[in-house]
Amino acid sequence: MQRSRKSTIQDVFETLELTKRAMFAHLYHSISESGLSPASIRTLFVISHSQPVQPKDLAGKMYLTPGAVTQSIDALVREGYLTRTHDENDRRSTFISLTAKGEEKVTKLQAAHQERFTRMVSELSDEELESFLHVQQKMLHYLERENKEMK
Repeated sequence: MQRSRKSTIQDVFETLELTKRAMFAHLYHSISESGLSPASIRTLFVISHSQPVQPKDLAGKMYLTPGAVTQSIDALVREGYLTRTHDENDRRSTFISLTAKGEEKVTKLQAAHQERFTRMVSELSDEELESFLHVQQKMLHYLERENKEMK
């Protein structure tokens, strides 16, 4: 007997939630060793892919409020991972970039995450991994479209 689509969707949703929690627990080791919060690490990762970035654009990329992003930025600036620079044409506009210390931290964290994730997917065949990637990309494209329409 074939499962209903509704049942399969429910199982995918539940498994996705469980996987997300298990992945966080699995990656927590490298996070806890870093001395940074998960939110700070996420902020560093997003900035590393789009620097220099204005705080309002960073908030949009992270799907957070500007206030929440500002708090994270302030803490990371105090710790020496980020720097603020003012736009030469508009002193009210600031850009956020990684410092050398921030670049080094991101490089180390990405290597640790990559190593852990590689081990996590080691039991998948090449075909399964390709299928997994394809499904994730389709879901991401859908979510990006939906998020743009909601703005």
